[in-house]
Amino acid sequence: MSQSHVLRFALSLTALALFAGCAPTAENVDEIWESTSLALSDAQTEVALDVALGTTDSDDLVVEAACADGGTVAVTGNMGGSDLEDLLSVTFDLDAAFHGCQSDGVTIDGNLSWALSAEVDDGADVRLTWTGSLTYSGKYVGDCDIDISAGATAMGTTASASYEGTICGYDASATLSASY
Repeated sequence: MSQSHVLRFALSLTALALFAGCAPTAENVDEIWESTSLALSDAQTEVALDVALGTTDSDDLVVEAACADGGTVAVTGNMGGSDLEDLLSVTFDLDAAFHGCQSDGVTIDGNLSWALSAEVDDGADVRLTWTGSLTYSGKYVGDCDIDISAGATAMGTTASASYEGTICGYDASATLSASY
């Protein structure tokens, strides 16, 4: 192989490494989850808007939301809740199907189930779960299983929030407590 062939090969490998993205690692899994969360937030806004406008039924949701940088997230499922005199209760059980959803330099494909239960009376108690399998390309490349549970409570002048589970095979957990 000539020197020019070796140089071209080396430059090709360098370009591939720069543009192919990197696999999920313990150091970047939070950035991967942040990209996914941004896409879910956009979808949640679209779902809430469609329910408020009456363009979809909260008992049988079917909403397709555009992702910030291209692609879509199709959301199906149900939402419920009550607003009694002393208690506000909200629940949802949704499935999000990502179709080339581009967010923050990452393209996401796959399915994620997403559930919430919240009650607010003298205090607040919120529980969330996310489970599914997603495929990432772009800035990060790879398949990723997600299984996260999160919760937050507030009562009087104290509040706490925590999450635990796995993202892309890496343990994820944190707890925050505050008094004000």
